[in-house]
Amino acid sequence: MIIGAAGGNEVQAALTYGVGHVDAVELNPVTVSMLRGQFADYAGNITTNPKVDYRQGDGRTFLARSDDAYDLIWFVAPDSYAAANAATSG
Repeated sequence: MIIGAAGGNEVQAALTYGVGHVDAVELNPVTVSMLRGQFADYAGNITTNPKVDYRQGDGRTFLARSDDAYDLIWFVAPDSYAAANAATSG
């Protein structure tokens, strides 16, 4: 499970390393809409990949309501790209 799936980098990494299935949850509805629309090809069509259940919502709420057991829960830190962004913005 990936909480904060955003543009799908972590989803693609999981698929690259052979995961059987990924539940991916992204809070931002605009991000989800872009991945399902204009950026679908760029993001590797992860929202239509049969190995991926990519949904919009709060990841912690999804997890609390789920009966599934997970081998790994990857909570992507929202500031994980902050240093790279700061280095390239000015």
